Amino acid sequence: MYFGGLIRLSSSKSCCWYYPSKQLHERITYRFLSTKSKGPSREKVRAIPFTQHIFEDYHGNGFFSARVTHAGPPQEIFLPFWIVSCRVHARLVQAQVGHSIMRNVYNPTTKRNEVRYDTQWTWVPEQYRWTHERGLVNSIRSGQCLEQATAFTPELFDRPPYSDMDAEYRNVNRTVDPYNLYPATAVRFAKSYIMSTEEDYADTYLRKVYAADQTRFVKIEIELEDIKCAPVYYPAYVYTINYLGRNLRTFVNGFDLHVGGIRTYNWSRVAIVSAGSMAMVMTMTGGVGWGGMSGSFWIGIVLPTVMTSMLAMYFPLISLKFRDWKRQQEIHSADKDQHFWDSDWVGAYDAYEDQQRYRTWKSENQYQQQSQSWGSSSRTTDMDSDPQGYYRALGVSPNATKADIQSAFRGLAMKKHPDRYSDPEEKKKATVQFQKISAAYSVLRDLRIMASNDELNPKTTEYEFLGPVGAFLFVTVLPLLVLFFSVCCNATGYPSQSMFEDYKTYFSELFTIEVAKSLIDPLAMLVYLAFILILVIYSFVLNGDVVPGTKLRNGKVLKYRMNGFRTFHNVFAFGGFLLYQYGSYEPLLFVYNHWVGLVASSILFSYIISLYLYLRSFRSDALLALGGNSGNPIYDYMIGRELNPRIGDFDIKFFTELRPGLIGWIVLNVCFAVKQYSDLERVTNSMALVLFFHTFYVVDALWNEEACLTTMDITTDGLGFMLGFGLYTWVPMLYTLQARYLVDFPRDMSYVELGLVLGLNFLGYFIFRSANSQKNAFRNNPDSESVKHLKYLKTERGTKLIISSWWGMSRHINYLGDWLMALSWCLPCGFGSVVPYFYAIYFGILLIHRERRDDHQCRIKYGKDWDKYCSIVKSRIIPGK
Repeated sequence: MYFGGLIRLSSSKSCCWYYPSKQLHERITYRFLSTKSKGPSREKVRAIPFTQHIFEDYHGNGFFSARVTHAGPPQEIFLPFWIVSCRVHARLVQAQVGHSIMRNVYNPTTKRNEVRYDTQWTWVPEQYRWTHERGLVNSIRSGQCLEQATAFTPELFDRPPYSDMDAEYRNVNRTVDPYNLYPATAVRFAKSYIMSTEEDYADTYLRKVYAADQTRFVKIEIELEDIKCAPVYYPAYVYTINYLGRNLRTFVNGFDLHVGGIRTYNWSRVAIVSAGSMAMVMTMTGGVGWGGMSGSFWIGIVLPTVMTSMLAMYFPLISLKFRDWKRQQEIHSADKDQHFWDSDWVGAYDAYEDQQRYRTWKSENQYQQQSQSWGSSSRTTDMDSDPQGYYRALGVSPNATKADIQSAFRGLAMKKHPDRYSDPEEKKKATVQFQKISAAYSVLRDLRIMASNDELNPKTTEYEFLGPVGAFLFVTVLPLLVLFFSVCCNATGYPSQSMFEDYKTYFSELFTIEVAKSLIDPLAMLVYLAFILILVIYSFVLNGDVVPGTKLRNGKVLKYRMNGFRTFHNVFAFGGFLLYQYGSYEPLLFVYNHWVGLVASSILFSYIISLYLYLRSFRSDALLALGGNSGNPIYDYMIGRELNPRIGDFDIKFFTELRPGLIGWIVLNVCFAVKQYSDLERVTNSMALVLFFHTFYVVDALWNEEACLTTMDITTDGLGFMLGFGLYTWVPMLYTLQARYLVDFPRDMSYVELGLVLGLNFLGYFIFRSANSQKNAFRNNPDSESVKHLKYLKTERGTKLIISSWWGMSRHINYLGDWLMALSWCLPCGFGSVVPYFYAIYFGILLIHRERRDDHQCRIKYGKDWDKYCSIVKSRIIPGK
C-alpha cells in the first residue's frame, strides 16, 4: 500500500504522519525541511520499547495488573485524522465590557459602611475586523519535527524487527486504518473549533484594549476563505488484553505518548484491601465478632469483600458496555438530526442505495429467468418434483439427501428463529420465514415424502430412541425411576437409610401387591385432577393474544391463545383467596403428606391421556406426525402419533407444553416451602434461593410463551407418552427434588456460600447469554462494532465459524453456561446426598448427547472445514478439555 506525498514527522519520542495537499503550508515545510536532510535511519525508528514500558506502567500500578491479562504482541496502527487550514475573516459584531467599581454602602441592619463591588457594563462603541491564517496543523509545525521528516513509503512497513525484545514482540503487525470521515464533516468540525478560538481571542483582545475585567454578549461572525483539507496519520501502538473472554485494547499515542483504554483491576488486591479496611473499621467500632458464624463478621467483612472483588472483576466490562450504549445513543440521535448530515455523506449513501437496488434487480431477474427455465422443462426435471417450493425454501436441490436436508433446516432454523429478534417488525418477518422453513422440513424429512409431496401421512421408515425396544424401556423404566425417588427418599435419607442397611430385604418388600395398592391415593388423584381442570378452565376463560402457529403441511395454520402467564398468576391468586377463606396454610401441607400418591396419580394420568391420544389418532382426518406413523403400537404410543390433537379449539399439545409441568413445578415448590416454615417457623435461605432460581426460569418461559410455537415439540413431534409423561410427571415431580430435600434436611447457607452460588448462577447466565448474543450478533451483522474484532474460519459453503472470544474457547461454550446454572440450582442442598444433583447430572448427559449430535450434523454439513475448525477450537464444551 503506497501513500504518495505522505511525510513522516518525528522526534526522539514522538511522531506523526502528515499528508500535505498541493499547496498546504508549502512555505512552512520548505522553510524548516532542509533539502540535505534524509531523516532518521530506519535503525533509529524504535517505538515499541518505550510504549511497552508505558503500557506496563498504565496497567501495573496499584490495583491494576497487566501481567496477568496481557495477551499477544502489540499492533502498530496509523490512525487517520483530517487537518484544515484556511484564511479566517472575522468581525466583532457586538460585545459588552465590564469594569469592577468599589463602592461604600451603608447597611442599616449592621449599621456599618460596607464595601461592595459592582460591575459597570458598557457596549463596545466600534466593530473590529481581522484576517489571519488559522488551522489545526499548528501543533506539528515545529522545526525540529519537520527537519527529521522522512517520506512515507511502503518500506516503513518492512522495518527491521526489534531484536532486543522478546520473541513475541519482535515482529510487529503494522496496519493503516481507513478514513471513515468525509472532508466536509471535518471542515464543519474545524469551523466550530475556529469559532470557539476566535471568541476566546476576541475576549482577550477586548480585556486588553479596554482594560476590562469581564466581557459578555460577545458575538463574532467569521468567513473562511481558501479552505484546504488534508489527512494526517498518527501512529498508535495497540496492546490487547484478553479479559474474561473479551479483548480489551490499550492505545499508546505515538505522537504525545498519551494512553487510552479501559484498565483492568486486580480483584485479589482489591479483596485484600477491602477485607483489611472493613476489618479495621469493624474492630475500631467494636462491631465484629470473630468466633464461629458471627453475623457481623459475615455482613461487615466477608460480604463487602466479595461484592467489591466481584465489582472490580466486572467493572471494566460493565463500563465498556455502558460506553458502547452511550455511543450508540449518540449515533442514533445524530442519524435522525439532519443538521449533522453533510453533502458528501448523503451523496455516498445515495450511491450505495443505487448499487443495492441494482444488485437486487439483477438477482431477481436471474431468479425469474431460472424459474422460467424450470417451468418450461418436462416432468422429469429436478424442479418439477418440487411443485410446492419446499426444496427451494430450504435452499437444497431436489436430489439432496436426508442428511443435507436436516443440516439445511438446522442452520436456517437457528438463523431465522423469531426469538433472535427484539424489534416487532423484524420478529414478524422472521416468524413468516420460519413457518415456511418448518413446513418445508416437516414434508421433506422423510425419504418417502421426497418422492411424493401429496401424501400427508406417510409411513415412518426410520426409528429414533432405539426403536420399539427403546420405546418399551422408556414407557416402563422412567416411571419406575420417578417412583423410586418418591418412595425411597424420605426423612431418613436420600435414598432411605433402611435401603443401605439391607437393600435385599428392602427391595423384596418394596415390590409387593400391598405396596402397589398403597400407591393409589384417591384423594391425591382427586386433587391432581382438580389442578389440571383448573388449568384447562383458565386456558378457556382468560384473555390472551391469539397468535397463528406455523403453517402445516396440509396448508392449515392453527391459532393459539397466549394466556399462560395470566394462568400462572391467577392460579396463585385463586389459591391465596382460598387460603384466606380457610384461615390457615395447612391445606398446602397436603402435598408433602400425600407426595407418593400425587406422583402415582400423575404417572397414571400420563398413561391414560397418552392412550386416549393414541386411539383418537386413527381418525380419517387426523394429521399425523412424520416420525410417529411406524405401525408399531409401542413405538407410536411412546413417540406420539397425532401431530396436533385438538378438541374444538382446545389444543391439547399446546396446553401440555407449559402449563401442567411449569406451573405445577412452582406450586409444588411453594408447598414444600410452607412445609419447611411449618416445621421450623421460618424459611431457610437455601430454600428461598431455590425458589428464586426456579421461579425466574418459569416466569421467563411463560412470559415468552409465543416462542414455544416454533419449537420442534409443536411443529414436528407428535403428542404421545414421551411428551405427556415428561410434562405431566417428569418436570413437576423431579425438578422439585431440591425443594423437597430441603424440607427433610433443612440447612442455612453462610453468606460466603450464598454469594458463591449466586455468583455461579450469574456466571452461568452471563456465559450463556453473552455467548449466544455474540453468535447472534455475528450472524446478523459480522461488521458490527461489537463483533467485527472476532476471528472466523470461512467455509466452502460461505458460512463463517467464529474461532475467537467465547467461541474460541470451546465449540459449545453456551452449554457450559447452561449447565453451570443447572448446577447452581442443586448446590443449595449441600453435599449430604447425590440425589438432589440428579437434575445437574441428567442435564449434563443431555447436553453431551446434544453436542455429539450437533458435531455429527456439522461434520456432514461442512466436511473438511469442520475438521479444520475442530483443530483450531479443540475443546467441545469445557475450555481446555
